[in-house]
Amino acid sequence: MEPWDGPAAIIFSDGDVMGAVLDRNGLRPSRYYVTKDDYLILSSEVGVLEIDPARIAKKDRLRPGKMLLVDTEAKRLIPDEEIKAKYASQHPYGEWLKTNLMELKDLQIPNQNTIHLKGEELAKQKKMFDYSYEDIQDYILPMALNALEPVVSMGADIPLAVMSRQYQPLFNYFKQLFAQVTNPPIDSIREEIVTSTAVYLGKDGNLLEDKAENVRVLKINNPILSNLDLLKIRNMKKSGFKTADISILYYKNTPLEKAIENMFNEADKAIEAGSTILILSDRGVDETHVPIPSLLAVSAMHQHLLRTKRRMSCALILETAEPKEVHHFATLLGYGASAIKPISDPGLSAGTDR
Repeated sequence: MEPWDGPAAIIFSDGDVMGAVLDRNGLRPSRYYVTKDDYLILSSEVGVLEIDPARIAKKDRLRPGKMLLVDTEAKRLIPDEEIKAKYASQHPYGEWLKTNLMELKDLQIPNQNTIHLKGEELAKQKKMFDYSYEDIQDYILPMALNALEPVVSMGADIPLAVMSRQYQPLFNYFKQLFAQVTNPPIDSIREEIVTSTAVYLGKDGNLLEDKAENVRVLKINNPILSNLDLLKIRNMKKSGFKTADISILYYKNTPLEKAIENMFNEADKAIEAGSTILILSDRGVDETHVPIPSLLAVSAMHQHLLRTKRRMSCALILETAEPKEVHHFATLLGYGASAIKPISDPGLSAGTDR
């Protein structure tokens, strides 16, 4: 499972059957010997026990995506292919996917124009969401022109957000801790088999039950949406899917806590009405209406849905003008957003699922 990417080697047993699996990336090694007198020795490294080479019948290692399974009653090592074949034959998984799984690229384009901010309205939004000259020149333009994260130095002499005298967005209060491990970073090109940016939107089924309804979801290939992507999602007419817009704006004299409670109430009503995709949006900012910080809105909504046991009933999409840097998008995804539609949408006016 993706949340359990490891590194880990897991051993399990019910007393009669013993098995072992790796994390899906195979970052934790696991090697084993099978001896001629029917012992199986499994460990992260070879050599944990002194075994006479003449006793060894087989040497092998556990591979990512594979399973080692020993049936002590039948006294045999069950091959991975046999395990997979047994469980794959229990349900028509392929037919379930063909019937229920939707893809964003296959959704019909509605006969509507996408919204693009221009002139004075665009300038007003930039001011409201604190877009500086450096934000546009150093972050947004390089990403829009080159489709690459801007290269910056590793060192940073900017004061911690909590100590800064300048306005700091909520994103800046969160920092990634350096991973003190020897594993090299995952390479999304050379290790494509275990990396993916695909996201599934809709109602999650019960993990412990195999049924067709569990795969009635919308697949998008990238969590960063264009104007056209969101327009197609908002107007999709498919059984099992219903979208609802939840504004994260509030009247400027309203206490923030009250504004968040109002957002929760709107979400509860939408879910009770059958909505499976909630779109949190700060579009429509003006002189009297201000937005809940997008990271606070997303994380608060995520926690509210967990408390009310409704998190598996819907996906969260965020439509916002606030995030500008890769770190901003990373924190939003990390705190509960399934996908993000930046209102600025630079260079993506045509829109496509990419």
